[in-house]
Amino acid sequence: ADTVVDATGVAVVMSEEDEEKEERRNYMKKGLIAALAIAAIVIGVSVPLTLKFTTGDTIYVEKSSSPTLSPTSAPTMAPTAMPTPDDFPAMIDVLFPISGSALYENGTPQNRALDWIARNDGANRSPSDPRFVQRYALAVFYYSTGGAQWLDCFEGDQCTRGSPWLSSDDECLWGGIV
Repeated sequence: ADTVVDATGVAVVMSEEDEEKEERRNYMKKGLIAALAIAAIVIGVSVPLTLKFTTGDTIYVEKSSSPTLSPTSAPTMAPTAMPTPDDFPAMIDVLFPISGSALYENGTPQNRALDWIARNDGANRSPSDPRFVQRYALAVFYYSTGGAQWLDCFEGDQCTRGSPWLSSDDECLWGGIV
């Protein structure tokens, strides 16, 4: 047994067993402090790196002329439900100069119009057709103005003043266009 003086200056007699318990507690405290320090360092490094590669909800996609054989340095986007018809790359080539990165931002009117024209448009206009852009622009207008909530001529409606919007009919016949 050893005599130990505590912080108040009072001598306390500790048995060897008590000394071992006190020593184990000190090792546990030091181990916990070391683990917390390591966790803080990991978080301190990973958060700025994560913020460096993301900006809010927007994911920026760079268009390249051809695929690369080597892996990219940053993580790539997760697969999306974007349509993949044979002429989809041509659609992007035609529409990107008009809408820019909004084409890739999920839920934007431009993205929704691209999705509709690539997947559901019964007119099946080729991107080389001069009226392809006109049809796309009208679909962007429809989605931008909440077309699904319109009182007349919304998609699937029995329009009395022409064809419903986003129908396979010629876009010039959609209700209110002419």
